[in-house]
Amino acid sequence: MIRVMVTQSANKQKISLISLCLLGSAILGIGITIISQTIEASTLRLLPWYSITGLVIFFILTAIILFYRRLDLLSPWILYPLVYLTYYLIGSLNISTYRREVDVGMLFPVVYLGLLGFLGGVLLAKIIPISRKVVRPSKKLYLPGVWNAIIPFYLIGLLSLVLILLKNGIPLLGGVTRSGILLRATVSPTLESFARLIWISAAIYVIMVYSQTHSFDKKSILLMIVTPLLLLPLGYRGYIVIFAVVVLIALFHIRRPTLLILFSILGLITIASYLIWIVRYSVEGSLDISTLARFYHFPINNSFLFYLYSIMREDISLTSDILSSVAHGSFLGGRLFIADLLTILPGKQQSGPMMMAQMLHGSGVAGLTVSIVGGLYFDFGTTGVAIGLLVIGFLCMTFYRRMLLSRSVTSMVLYSIIMTESLHYLHRGVFSVNYIWDVLVALCICKVIEFKRMPNVEDAPSFKRTPS
Repeated sequence: MIRVMVTQSANKQKISLISLCLLGSAILGIGITIISQTIEASTLRLLPWYSITGLVIFFILTAIILFYRRLDLLSPWILYPLVYLTYYLIGSLNISTYRREVDVGMLFPVVYLGLLGFLGGVLLAKIIPISRKVVRPSKKLYLPGVWNAIIPFYLIGLLSLVLILLKNGIPLLGGVTRSGILLRATVSPTLESFARLIWISAAIYVIMVYSQTHSFDKKSILLMIVTPLLLLPLGYRGYIVIFAVVVLIALFHIRRPTLLILFSILGLITIASYLIWIVRYSVEGSLDISTLARFYHFPINNSFLFYLYSIMREDISLTSDILSSVAHGSFLGGRLFIADLLTILPGKQQSGPMMMAQMLHGSGVAGLTVSIVGGLYFDFGTTGVAIGLLVIGFLCMTFYRRMLLSRSVTSMVLYSIIMTESLHYLHRGVFSVNYIWDVLVALCICKVIEFKRMPNVEDAPSFKRTPS
């Protein structure tokens, strides 16, 4: 009897999924038909890419809503493709005069090639077996030892932040220097890297406390409030967003929240990012956001929606420029990829985003982000896009599987950081030395914490595992 009820419930879910997919397809079909009556015939060839991408996103979201408890929304094979396709779909919409028109017919074949590369990397990681020798069950953590371990790293980051403020002033409010460069772009890369210890150590403490108690103590609550406030003067919303997403991914795999709570948290992260952008643009820009949206003929008079559109549009527009202007054989051959790595050398080195600004615009007050497809294509062409995203998919899935198999808080921290940095790389388009730095520092902090464990303790309570 119970088996029959379960079967009927499963059938109802399948029917609901098929119905919603058909409904979504019908709506998209009607919308495409209406749009096709109002646009020029020369642009009709672009519509299949929009409809295909919209359908894929719709299928993923439908599956998430219907099978939320069965699917791991924040696993590599769901989270990355969803963000990746949404990013390129919204950024490619030619609904305003902001940046130049995107050649969708040229863009999306390369975008889907990259997606196939990523999914190929995920599949490859699932096929390759993980040796049990590298999967060690986690021991219960000695929480006072965790706090004592992260404090030195947090203080080093705080000292670096103070040195930045003493040397450069407040980058968030600094505007443009006399030489025409944004103040936040003149910060020492070394000091900036050490300042990242603030969010790395704070995230590790919050994750480890929650993994042991399924709650937050006073110190973790204090860190979640103070850390974003300390990072705010640097002027980059990325630090705060990365900190929040790293913690969210880890906490999701410890104790899964309801879908409403999850989307509420993501909404708060987006709003916080928007507010930072408002403050920063009011200092660096010459127009207020509403005036800017009207100036670029954005169809909706809403500064928040224009913000969501513009952060994607800028990257995708530059990617389209790269695809259309870089002739075969004129690729950079890796110079852009290693540009940020060279900033660790003595002397003044040009970062990857500043190199992009120099090459695309001749100059710039700040660096440019070109999305991962644009950056990899500029360096290595379509082959680089496919192989680069294959490597990212392989790394994300490998660390995800290790997290599920080991029940280790350390592996959870590492996966959360690698997954978050991969999403940041999707936007930035230029590989950053800080991606390696963040993982190495997090691993170092976790190893220090292991030495401070209470002796002779039982295994730690495992976090909720989802089939890989």
